[in-house]
Amino acid sequence: MAEIDMRRGFVSSGVGRQYLTLTSKMIRQLITILLLLQVASAGEISIESAKKNGMLETLQNYIRHNSIIVDICVYEQEWVPPSATLPKGQLIQRAVVTHVHCGEWQIGQKVQYVHFIEDAQRFNGRFVSTVPGELRTFFYSPDGSETHEADMVEINGDGHWGFGRVNDVFAELFALELKSNAKLKIKSEQGDAPDR
Repeated sequence: MAEIDMRRGFVSSGVGRQYLTLTSKMIRQLITILLLLQVASAGEISIESAKKNGMLETLQNYIRHNSIIVDICVYEQEWVPPSATLPKGQLIQRAVVTHVHCGEWQIGQKVQYVHFIEDAQRFNGRFVSTVPGELRTFFYSPDGSETHEADMVEINGDGHWGFGRVNDVFAELFALELKSNAKLKIKSEQGDAPDR
């Protein structure tokens, strides 16, 4: 088993030392990978540990500070690689609103938003692909940068947040907030059939 000495920047495999220069970015990536491996080996994050480590507080802050909270279904994504004018890659996602928890958007409203990706791979060219119904909860507060084109709201920045509705601890925490947070509508208040 290899040991990593962060102070000296080398890897020891037990046979001998091989010197490797580790940049701060490499160290951060390595720490992230080690934390993910630790979480994976320990099983999924429990609701109780999520509450203790600040995830519930993070979610409550997003609920408090965003005027639009909706469930969406992503149906298409577009990859725009980094260029000379924009050194970050862009993953543009297009979705349709399937449920409104808070805000003025309507069910059926289409939305387009972008994720900016630093250190993106440059080997992929621009492409558009269909997404087989990725369900997400989406948080946003209009800031004047969005445009409204026919039936599409285009968000021109990264002032949004969200999480997957399936197999995500934030989704479980959000389900708890739906029961107790007066800001969030439940389905029966929208005239939809109540959950069974």
